Amino acid sequence: MIKKPKIVNKNWGGEIHWTNNINYCGKTLVLKKGCHCSLHSHWKREHFLIQSGNVRLALEKRLLGKEGIGQIVFFDLVKGDCIEIPRESWHTFYGLTDSEIIEFSTPDEESKRLFPSGRNDISVWEKLVLETQKNENMKTILVTGSEGFIGSRFVDLNKDKYRIFTLNKSDTKSLLEESANFESLSWVDAESQKTYKFSEIDSVFHFGAETDTTSSNTQEYFKYNCLFTNRLIDECYGNNIPLIFSSSASLYGSGDDIPLNLYAWSKWTSEQYGIEKASRSPSFNKWQFTALRYFNVYGIGEHNKNIKMTSLVYQNLKNNNIKLFTGKPVRDFIFVDDIVSANIHAFETEQCGVFDVGSCSPRSFEDIANCLGAEIEYIDNPIKDQYQFYTCADKTKTLDNWSADYNLESGIKKMKKYYNK
Repeated sequence: MIKKPKIVNKNWGGEIHWTNNINYCGKTLVLKKGCHCSLHSHWKREHFLIQSGNVRLALEKRLLGKEGIGQIVFFDLVKGDCIEIPRESWHTFYGLTDSEIIEFSTPDEESKRLFPSGRNDISVWEKLVLETQKNENMKTILVTGSEGFIGSRFVDLNKDKYRIFTLNKSDTKSLLEESANFESLSWVDAESQKTYKFSEIDSVFHFGAETDTTSSNTQEYFKYNCLFTNRLIDECYGNNIPLIFSSSASLYGSGDDIPLNLYAWSKWTSEQYGIEKASRSPSFNKWQFTALRYFNVYGIGEHNKNIKMTSLVYQNLKNNNIKLFTGKPVRDFIFVDDIVSANIHAFETEQCGVFDVGSCSPRSFEDIANCLGAEIEYIDNPIKDQYQFYTCADKTKTLDNWSADYNLESGIKKMKKYYNK
């Protein structure tokens, strides 16, 4: 039966549908110079023949079962060239000249699209393809305590690597007061304008906590370090979202594994809850709970911390004299950038359990004074009963294939450069 083809006008040219039935589909794509179709994919199998003109094809090398977008390869096709598009492979055509492309495929179906069709310079189109690929492959993470010392540094160092959303203290308060729940939480990506729900997060990095180790406010410790943290553990477990938990070496006490203060006890309580929760997850779908016990952290970002809880390094960056306790205690000082890298390493290598995060090389406070070029004045220690005179990360308890990049000298040097700008 003779019939007229269906003409479908597009902003890049148009389509001439000459057949479409339950078995196959045939059409001619009329692609104008300087125009491109959307970056799209579908389940149907497609074969293309360049009938006239020249086009550039951006095609994904698809790995079945892989999330995101695989490697994008660009091909220049001329009259007489033909190519098959594998199922679910992302692709888009660009008209180098006015061109006609014959398409023969399994029946037509709705496509998934990542960016729209239109007219653009070829360099703009190629950049759009590659930026879309990067954005789609970017992991989405949630950071608590992003306004604090370690959390702010973590966000600053990883803002181009991950799609980062934050949960601040006011959000935490709403969740504790039950005026909000995790199911109602959502965040909008500024670039794609896509909305993400809590269940779509790839990992949670929990830095937020009440950190004043000298405080006797039991209620605040219980509220934020225990009650909220345990609820977050429950939500991550229920949605199978990896949780990287910031714990503390203060849990070791004075070497007797008895936490020294309320802060340490609150961390121990949630750490144990997370471990117990993880032990319930089935072996075939193990939930990742990672507790990182930080030793003596110092570095860039301490201006976001309660001044009385900042490190000796930060408090004395511009001082010529330093007051030190007698007895010459030594600590395992760890630069904040190493703390950040340990968190990322734990997530990316999916290591579960409790790990020490330190330099594994204890140094004296006198070494800090020497790095700062300051004179030392010794004073009595008024908190001897709650003071750790020796700390050092145990190499057998650190993350596999991770070690600190900074020693005390290089860490202080970088810190001085940052704060003396």
